[in-house]
Amino acid sequence: MKHPYLLISFLFLVSLGIKAQTIINTSFEDYTTGNIHTQNKWKVTKGSGFVVENATYAYTPTKGVKFENTSSSLQIDHEAYSKTETGLGGDVFVDFRIKINAISTTAFSITGNDLTSNTRNFMIEFSPDGKIKVYNGSGGSSTIKPTYALNTWNRISFKISNASSKWQLALNGAVYQDLLSFREIKGGATTFDYHSITFAQAAGTSPAVSSCDVALDDLYIGSEPISDINFGSVTPEEPNEFTLTVNQPQNGTISLSPQPANGKYMEGAKVTASIDIQDLCKYRFANWTNDVSGTSSPVTFSITKNMTIGANIVENPVTGTVYQVKNYNELKAAIDAMSPGDMIELADGDYSGNGLTVTRSGCEQRPILIKAKNQGQANIKGKLSFTLKKVSYITFEGLNFNLDPVASIFKFEGSNNIRITKNEFRMQKLTDDQTSKWILISDVWDNTVCTSHHNRIDHNLFDGKSDGGAWVVIDGAHGTSPGDISKYDLIDHNHFRNNMPRVDNEKETIRIGVSDLTPCKAYCTVEYNLFENCDGDPEIVSVKSWDNTIRYNTFHGCLGTVSLRQGGNNTVEGNYFFGDGKMVDGNGCGGIRVYGEGHKIINNYFEGLTGEKWDAACTITNGDAAITSTSWSAHFVPTNVTFAFNTYVNNKSNIEIGFTNNGNYGKYPSNCLIANNIFIDDSAPIVKSYSTNALAGVSFSNNIMYPTGNSSIGVSLTDAQARQIDPLLVKTDCRTTGNDCTNKLPYEVFKLSPESPAIDASTGDFSYVVSDFEGQSRSGLKDIGADEYNNNPIIAGVIGAEHVGPNAIDFALKITTNNCNIQANNPIVDITAINQILRIFFEMENNSPVQTNIYDLTGKLLKNAIQNTQKGMNMIDISLIDLQKGIYIVEFITSDYKATKKVKI
Repeated sequence: MKHPYLLISFLFLVSLGIKAQTIINTSFEDYTTGNIHTQNKWKVTKGSGFVVENATYAYTPTKGVKFENTSSSLQIDHEAYSKTETGLGGDVFVDFRIKINAISTTAFSITGNDLTSNTRNFMIEFSPDGKIKVYNGSGGSSTIKPTYALNTWNRISFKISNASSKWQLALNGAVYQDLLSFREIKGGATTFDYHSITFAQAAGTSPAVSSCDVALDDLYIGSEPISDINFGSVTPEEPNEFTLTVNQPQNGTISLSPQPANGKYMEGAKVTASIDIQDLCKYRFANWTNDVSGTSSPVTFSITKNMTIGANIVENPVTGTVYQVKNYNELKAAIDAMSPGDMIELADGDYSGNGLTVTRSGCEQRPILIKAKNQGQANIKGKLSFTLKKVSYITFEGLNFNLDPVASIFKFEGSNNIRITKNEFRMQKLTDDQTSKWILISDVWDNTVCTSHHNRIDHNLFDGKSDGGAWVVIDGAHGTSPGDISKYDLIDHNHFRNNMPRVDNEKETIRIGVSDLTPCKAYCTVEYNLFENCDGDPEIVSVKSWDNTIRYNTFHGCLGTVSLRQGGNNTVEGNYFFGDGKMVDGNGCGGIRVYGEGHKIINNYFEGLTGEKWDAACTITNGDAAITSTSWSAHFVPTNVTFAFNTYVNNKSNIEIGFTNNGNYGKYPSNCLIANNIFIDDSAPIVKSYSTNALAGVSFSNNIMYPTGNSSIGVSLTDAQARQIDPLLVKTDCRTTGNDCTNKLPYEVFKLSPESPAIDASTGDFSYVVSDFEGQSRSGLKDIGADEYNNNPIIAGVIGAEHVGPNAIDFALKITTNNCNIQANNPIVDITAINQILRIFFEMENNSPVQTNIYDLTGKLLKNAIQNTQKGMNMIDISLIDLQKGIYIVEFITSDYKATKKVKI
C-alpha cells in the first residue's frame, strides 16, 4: 500500500513553506499486470520484470513486481530523470520492501544514480551466501555487515544527502548511524542530484550462469522524510585539502593525473600515478613506496591525508628469464613479474580466468615474448582477455582464443611496438545485444594525446564474428576536439572470414579512426590480408582518418566495400576484389567507395562484383557536406580523387557517379579523375551517372572500355577519354609471364597478353604509380590497367588461404635448386628479421659457403654477405642497422638450394 504517514509529513512541510517532491510512491496496485517495461518510467534492459497478482510477490495488498534472471544477467531501472535533466537535489529518501526468493552465482545489487555526473550514491548487494554487502565509497565494503534469509520480506530504507555526498541505511526500520560515502564519483564532480534506481545482477562465468527471483513492493522515493525512520541530519562538511609529495626515483619519473590545484588535492580525490623508465632495457619498475603500495603502473588511489609517493626502480637481469607456465595462475604471476628479454611459454592445455592487465614492458633490444609452446595448443578460454596499459615491445604468439563474450580480447591503452601474431581468434555469442571489438588499439579515452603507435597485427586467423562491433579498431584519445589517433600501426597477413550476419552499422572488419578522429593522420597500413565472407557491415574496411594505405589485400565474396568514409590522402593500391556471384538480401559485393579529398585508387583488380549504388566497383556518390565542413560525421563530397591503372572485369556496376541517397546528398563530386583503367563488361553499362552536374565533377582520360553483349559505355565519352577497343586480356593462374608456370596463383585473374594494346599506352605523369598489382616495378611508359607486362620481380599478387594466418606460407618464399625442386626433401630453413638483425637458421649437407643477398622491393641489391658453414644445423646473424625500416627481399643461396623470403625491418 502507499505510505499514509507521508501525507502527514507533506502537510507539515507545506505549513513551513517547504516544497516537498515525490518521485514515486506505489504499491503497484495502479500498474497494469504484465511487463513493467515502459510503465511509469521503468526500463528493462536485461532479464525480466513483471507486475503480477501473486501473494509470493505482493507485500500489500495483491500486486507486486517480479524481477527474474534465468540465463545471463539482469538490469531494471526506474529512471525518474534522464541524464540531460536536473534531478532531485538536497536530501532524498528511498523506502521499499524486497524479498529474495532464489539467487545463484552472483549478487543482486541495488544502486542509486546521478546520471548527469555519472555518480552512484548508495549501493547494496544481496549475495548468494545470505550476506548483504553495504558499500562505503569506492573502497568497497563498509563495516555494516547485515544478513538476510531467502523467502523473507525485508524493508530497505536509504537517506541520500546530496549536499555532503553521504548516505545512510536502515534495515527493517533500524537505522545504522554510519555516514557512508557515495559509491562512485567520476570526473571530480562536486554537486549531485538523484536520477534513478537500478536493480541488477551480473552475468556469471560460464558454465556457472547467474540467476535470481526477486519480489519488490511498496516503493517510495522522494524528498519527504520517512516518518517512522529517523535518520537524523547530516551537516555538509568543509572538505579537507591535503598535499601529495612526490619523491622522484633515480632512472625514472613519476607523473600525476590530475595535477593538484594550488599544490593540494581535495580529500577523497582520485589520483593516478604513472612511472616512466629512462632506459627500459636496463631498468624496470619494482613497486610503489611510502603511502602508496603495489606493483602496477599506472596506479589509482584516493587522497585521505597528507601523503607521499615514491617508487623503486631496479636493474633488469642481464639475461632474460624463461617462464614455463601451465595454468591461469602461473600465467598471471609471470605477466606480473616479467622484465625485458623474458619469454613466457604456455604449455598445451586450457587457460581460463578473468582478464589480465599488462603493465610491464620489454624494450627494442630485449622484447618480451608470450607464446604457446606448441602453435595453437594453448587454449585461451572463459573471459581471459588482455589490457595493455602503457607498455611496449611485447609479442603474443601462437595462442588459440575461444572466449566467452568480452568487450575486447586485446585492448591497447597507450602502448607501442606490440605484436599480435600467429593466433586464432573466436568468441561465443550468447545474447542478441552482445557487442565487442576484438582488438582495440587506443589510449585512455579522456587523454589528450594518444601514445599508441607502431603496433603490428599479423598472421592471425579471425574466424566467425556473429555479434556487433568491429574485429580490429584503430582508435585513440578523445580528451580534445578533435582527438588524437594511434599511428603507424600495421595489419598484415591475417585471414578474416565469416563476419556475419549483415547489420546497418558498427560491424566492420577493420575500422581506422572514428568521427572525432577524422582530421588525424594515422599512417596505418593494411596489407596482404585475405577477407572472405566479411558481410557484417556495408564498410568492410572503414577509413575515418588521413594518410592510410590499404594494399595487396584480397576480398572474396564480401558484401560491402573498402570505404574511405572520412579523412583524406588515403591510398588503396594493388587489391583484388572478387564477387563470386554472391548476393544476400539485395546486398552485393562491392569495390571502393570514396568521400573526402586527395585519395589515390590505383592498381586494383575488380572481377564479378555484384553490388551497385553504395557498392559499385568504383563508387563516387554525392556528398552532404563540403570539404571545409567541421561536421566530422558528414559525408564529405569526393574531391581531387584519382582512380587510375585499375582493371574492371564483368562487374554488375563498374562506375557509379552522383548517387544522392534519396535526395539527402546534394553536393556534387569535384575534380575527380578516372584515367588509364581497363573496363570489360558483357551485360551492364560501364558508367552510370545520376546527374549531369555530378558527371561534370569527374573527368575521364585514356581509359580502355570494352563493352560486349548487352553492355555499353553508358555515357558519351571521346576516344581521348575512353578507347572502345579489346584490351586482349588472358585469364591465367601463372604468377609470371612466359611458358614457365611452376609458380602459380591461387586464383585465375585477367592479365595482359603480349599483343595487348594497353602495353606502353598510358598517358600522364602519375609518378606515384611505381608498380602494378603484383608489386612489379613499372618501367618505361606504363601499361594501362592494373597489370604491367614485364619480367620484373613479383612481390605481391592475389592471396589464398595458404598465404595468411598462423600457418602462412609467404607467397614470395621459394626453395629451389638448379637441378630440381627439393621442397619434397623438406630442407630446414627459416629467415626472420628481429629488430635490426637478420637471423637465418638452415640445414647443410656439407661445409660449403653460403651467400645472402638483400634487395629492396624494386629488385635493387642493397647488401650481400658470404659465410662459412658446417654440416648439419647452422645459424647466422647479419646486421641490418644500415638499412631503413621497411620491407625487403632476402635471397639465401647454398650449394643445395636457394630460398627467398620477404621480411620487414
